[in-house]
Amino acid sequence: MAFRTEPTQRDPASLTGQGGFSMIDLIIATAVAAIAAVGFLAAMTNGQRLQKQTATYADASRVIAEVHALLRSGDLDARVAEFKASPTLTVNAVVAEVRFPAQLVAELLGAPIPAGWRYRDLDADGEVDLDTAASATASLVPVTVTARWTGGTATSSFFLTEP
Repeated sequence: MAFRTEPTQRDPASLTGQGGFSMIDLIIATAVAAIAAVGFLAAMTNGQRLQKQTATYADASRVIAEVHALLRSGDLDARVAEFKASPTLTVNAVVAEVRFPAQLVAELLGAPIPAGWRYRDLDADGEVDLDTAASATASLVPVTVTARWTGGTATSSFFLTEP
């Protein structure tokens, strides 16, 4: 005798939880996607901000290098006179101010600037001036370049020597 088995029908209530996504699964997946999107947008915003800052730092570096190059090229006395007459230089959003502070030489020497030097503070304004009647043929020329831009400042100080 052969037994014949009929396929049994499953109760639809027993199918819940099997296959497909439930509402909880969809809510969790949506929350994870939203968190990932917010993180991605934050990273993109920070990346753009850093890129802009880097470009501004590069401009500041360029303007300081340009001042160095201008002072080293040509007649030093004429270049110093030009920067004393017009002490600012602008590149994009960076404004550089050029000064010739006598204090830098005094700190380097550990004493006041010798009276015979060509570049010394003649009018007591803290900046060196050219003394054409000086007995020395050469002296140190202190230079400070301060670059300013929105949100930052960079300063470079150095000395030039006359040939």
